[in-house]
Amino acid sequence: MSVAPVGERNVHGSTSQSSVQLRVREATTVRIIPYALLAASFLLSVGADDDFVSPTRLPAITALSLVAIALRIARERIYDQSRPVQLTWFLAHAVVMAALVLLSPLYGFYVFSGYLDAFALLTGRALYAAACGFGLLSALAQVGGIDGARSSPAVWLVLAIINAGLTSAMVSFAQAREVEVSRREQVVAELEQVHRENATLQAQVLEQARDAGRLDERARLSREIHDTVAQGLVGVITQLEAIDRADDEAAWRGRVGRATETARESLSEARRAVAALAPPALDEADLVTALERLARSWSDTYRIDGRVQVDGRAVASENDATLLRVAQEALSNVGRHSGAGRATVTLTYLPDSVRLDVRDDGAGFDPHRADRGHGLIGMRARVEQIGGSLAVESQAGAGATISAAVPA
Repeated sequence: MSVAPVGERNVHGSTSQSSVQLRVREATTVRIIPYALLAASFLLSVGADDDFVSPTRLPAITALSLVAIALRIARERIYDQSRPVQLTWFLAHAVVMAALVLLSPLYGFYVFSGYLDAFALLTGRALYAAACGFGLLSALAQVGGIDGARSSPAVWLVLAIINAGLTSAMVSFAQAREVEVSRREQVVAELEQVHRENATLQAQVLEQARDAGRLDERARLSREIHDTVAQGLVGVITQLEAIDRADDEAAWRGRVGRATETARESLSEARRAVAALAPPALDEADLVTALERLARSWSDTYRIDGRVQVDGRAVASENDATLLRVAQEALSNVGRHSGAGRATVTLTYLPDSVRLDVRDDGAGFDPHRADRGHGLIGMRARVEQIGGSLAVESQAGAGATISAAVPA
């Protein structure tokens, strides 16, 4: 049999806040009502007619009332005690309560607190037996005590049966309510468990997506190194191998010049690839500073005027690295393919998003026919992976604009 006060049984972390508040209110009510009933019963007994409550009984009534108060106070300290201690307290309190009813039928009001104690400390058959016992005691108070039961035994018996029936119904209702509350708390616990599992699965999916993104990035860099650096080195070797000692000075100088230019382009591509594989530039700087460094380095490499503009108040975001990578790729495309004289990187901070625009005044291209060399597919995949979007505006002879918008 479980032993825990009504409204104070173990409340697990899964219990909703409203359920906890309800149980706290119930526990407070259970503590206050017995003292109020005891005080009312005592005052009624003291003020009752002498024929109803003999004055000679008042000292004993007072003494037992004080004992009842002491037992009520002691009850607050037995919640965590052993089962025998709790049952001993319950039986002692029931004996005092019965003695008070025998001395003054007006203590029938206080008998109600016995039901509360039984509901809190007992379960099963013991609860029904205790409830019926308090029903008999209530019936005795209702007929006016021992004298009333002797003069009207049938009335006392009928009242006892009625009280026992009502009490049994109350016990059944209370137990059904406890079952329903436990069921609801279990449902809440299961829902919270499902929520935790979903959160764990979501974290795993995000981690897998990041891993997939890293693998895709490595594959893309591998392709770019193969398509640019490796092919450039093949061109250098080809030019050098084609040099013949029999060639005149103009011929071999031309081949050396072409080999040198190809080697420089390959070196630039190698530096760009190494920069992409190195630790993020944002580790020691904010996005604006990183973009300014990128623009200066890019201008030195491609001999193109590169500028950075910022609109709005700069705020750090977990998506800054993505915007920096997009800017790197876009500027690289401008330097290699556009023939531009100027490129402008604009960073715009909006309430719910950050937009990066890379504009150039180069030859432009058809976005629908752009090949992989422009890196548009990789940039779009990178941005969309974090819930952003990428737009491209360009036409032949009118330059190009690449716009990436990501959540703030």
